[in-house]
Amino acid sequence: MKKIKVLHFITELALGGAQKSTVSTLKYLNSERYSKYLVAARPQDRNNSWLAEASNIKNLEIILLPDLQREMNLFKDIKIFFQLRKILSERKIDIIHTHSSKAGIIGRWAAFFAGVKGIIHTIHGFSFNDYQAKPFRLFYIFLERMTAKITDRLIAVAESDIKKGREYKVGNREQYVLIRDVIELAPFFHDEKIHEIKRELGIRQDDNIVGMVACFKKQKKVDDFLRAIQKVKEQVNVKGILIGDGFLRSKLEILALDLNLEKDIIFLGWRKDVYRIAKVLDIIVLSSLWEGLPLVLLEGMATKKPVIATAVNGVSEVIKDGENGYLIEPGDYNSLAEKIIFLLKNRQFSKEMGRKGFSFISENQEFKREQTVNKIENLYDEFFSE
Repeated sequence: MKKIKVLHFITELALGGAQKSTVSTLKYLNSERYSKYLVAARPQDRNNSWLAEASNIKNLEIILLPDLQREMNLFKDIKIFFQLRKILSERKIDIIHTHSSKAGIIGRWAAFFAGVKGIIHTIHGFSFNDYQAKPFRLFYIFLERMTAKITDRLIAVAESDIKKGREYKVGNREQYVLIRDVIELAPFFHDEKIHEIKRELGIRQDDNIVGMVACFKKQKKVDDFLRAIQKVKEQVNVKGILIGDGFLRSKLEILALDLNLEKDIIFLGWRKDVYRIAKVLDIIVLSSLWEGLPLVLLEGMATKKPVIATAVNGVSEVIKDGENGYLIEPGDYNSLAEKIIFLLKNRQFSKEMGRKGFSFISENQEFKREQTVNKIENLYDEFFSE
């Protein structure tokens, strides 16, 4: 049987949820059924990317494009369009599967003009949001609407993205299919001792630890995490751990100094061993202004630790407020601080909340890797069924 040629296209291979999900999908796709390709930007820092993990996938051809970048650049974006169209044509790709907003726009139009049979896009959150200047927001909505017209399937990781897409007339209902992101639970059962990890991080054994994993950009509102920690510190001994990096790092470090938190916040940078660091955390926080369905939230629930997150988009689909986590309004760092203080002072309740979060992730069939990969493979096979 002839293999189906599937190419995944994503802007970056940085240590983010969309990138991790893309690499995981390619890893578990049936190699006997599919020829697999991955096109992405060349990482500036290979150690802080998923390139090594992608390189270990058998029978995967990886193509890195130096001119591909997250920021808009008309000259380079046009160049990427023609490069990708050539790659699709020369390799006779049957299906393109795009991820992230920019790659989703360029990749789908390149595939359309290359005559690719199947065009699929996963929505890891739309390119437009309520915090953009109106002209930019309207421009991105227009791009999404026009590109949806040449798209065969739109995969949403959250029901809220389907609702939002329909609200803004991006595609029709028949194009959408819900396929959740998944995580590997096995690494979270790592048996390394907590006191050893704390010693490695320079944390006292009796410190209360609150953590957040995020790219340091406007969307994640990391400054709210810092302001909440300052308020918690007034009542409870606490240390904050930030796993991540980004262009706002210097501003966040200055803010930590201004809030007198220089000894209370640990900037760890990007880490691939989040499952290890999570063992020392008492609470996991996500303070985003908008999201799709954040992978880090699912990983937080997998640690059996309580999670506190803003009630945005897909977050509200997995957290039942007061049961398996807490929901707060975006920007409300006072409420965030109050919830942290309550959980640190009520350990038994905190433990039970974490247990319920783990049960939700481990028992829900939507988050099973096998089911997710099967759904994606079924989508691919639709284009070649008799």
